[in-house]
Amino acid sequence: MKLEQELALFLLGLLLSGWWFLAVWHQLWCVYQPREVAKFSLLVWLGTFLASILAFRWGEPLGGLLIFVLLVLWQIKLYHWLFWEFWEKINIVLLGEVGLILLWLVWQQQNICSVIALGWWLIVCLSNFYWRHYRSFFWYPSGKVGFVPLTDLVLFGLGGGGLAIWQRFWPGVYLAILVTIAAGSILYLLSGRKIGNIGL
Repeated sequence: MKLEQELALFLLGLLLSGWWFLAVWHQLWCVYQPREVAKFSLLVWLGTFLASILAFRWGEPLGGLLIFVLLVLWQIKLYHWLFWEFWEKINIVLLGEVGLILLWLVWQQQNICSVIALGWWLIVCLSNFYWRHYRSFFWYPSGKVGFVPLTDLVLFGLGGGGLAIWQRFWPGVYLAILVTIAAGSILYLLSGRKIGNIGL
């Protein structure tokens, strides 16, 4: 790999991890214990940086994502934070991370697919200004937290699935269907409705 590309990847890792650290700190410090937030931010900052390097330097994006998700879940369990509350609180941070990755892809690949993906990401971000009023939606009577990030997952699943179909990338289509159905089902259960005896 050329030195310029390695430097670009390193800078992207710094951007991702720096955005995570500053944005998460800002979102969480007034909700949870400051010391816990500091430890969480530092550890997941390191995890984000390592995951981004793994994803882009060695071409293992799923491995990097898995490291990131497991690290976050472990920290949430360690501090006994409420998962849905936490996820909704940092959803804007995660959207920012995705946006940085898509910008990098547009810069690297410069093809129509990456541009469409970036455009769809922008639509999802703008839709959050509407979704954040979910407690007033009559069709979501429970008003439970977790609505916004799950809705974003459904939208990303639909957009990603459409793009995968266009590119005839069938593993991506199956993954998009799985994500959309899973997020939609959990959203349905969070709304206060049930599937059999199962409800949230």
